[in-house]
Amino acid sequence: AARADTRVFPIIAKPSEGSGSRGVRLLSDEAELRAYIPEGFDAEGWVLESYCPGPSFSLEICGTPGNYRIFQVTDLLMDEAFDCRGVVAPTGSSPSFVREMEAALLNLAEMLRLHGLMDLEVIQTPEGMRVLEIDARFPSQTPTAVWLSTGVNLAEHLAACFFPYAPGSGLGAPRFARYEHVLCKDGGLHFLGEHIMGQFGPLEPVNGFCGADEALVGGSLLSGSWAATLMFAGQDAEDVASRRSDCIEHLRELAERQTGKTIFKG
Repeated sequence: AARADTRVFPIIAKPSEGSGSRGVRLLSDEAELRAYIPEGFDAEGWVLESYCPGPSFSLEICGTPGNYRIFQVTDLLMDEAFDCRGVVAPTGSSPSFVREMEAALLNLAEMLRLHGLMDLEVIQTPEGMRVLEIDARFPSQTPTAVWLSTGVNLAEHLAACFFPYAPGSGLGAPRFARYEHVLCKDGGLHFLGEHIMGQFGPLEPVNGFCGADEALVGGSLLSGSWAATLMFAGQDAEDVASRRSDCIEHLRELAERQTGKTIFKG
């Protein structure tokens, strides 16, 4: 079992097996730790980590030693269980923080002699950048946001590491993009992490879904039990925010009609 670097609370506890946000808890004191994990810091099969509050970001790199390309930093939106519920691009962080992330990821790829694609997720804290996760795999969410914003297809760049293939150049300037998940259940909308999408398969791609540019939809809209990944892209943040608001309002009205209840719109 892994131990926290410090016994200063709050801490994050999560199972060492499994994936995603399953079993992740924020524990504020020794009593909560003992209630959730009776063995406390000596428990086997658990990872206990320092809690680092702050915004989260992701960045991908792809290539082979001596020939790497770094892509777009994206902002990650988290739900209460710290599962990623959405991605925004381009990042709203400062240029200096972007350069710090790029330098850290490039250094890591060179040390590992990476052949392929990997990503780095970090948290920006008052004490500096903290690494949240390193994925030596094709990420599940951020590549779509990068493609919506820049027109760059990371799958093409991954293929070009191993085959003679020229990836597309993408757009001349990045657009503002938003990618997020929504669950309709019991007459309400819930903005949760990507785990909700696995409950409603297979997913169907839908263009222009309730005002979104594109969506992946699972479940039955008529039954009132469904989930969707919504995708928006526009020339500025205001355009995307306005169209997202209209889309969410449309979805709330749809849910209300199915239950006959009025849903809080705050």
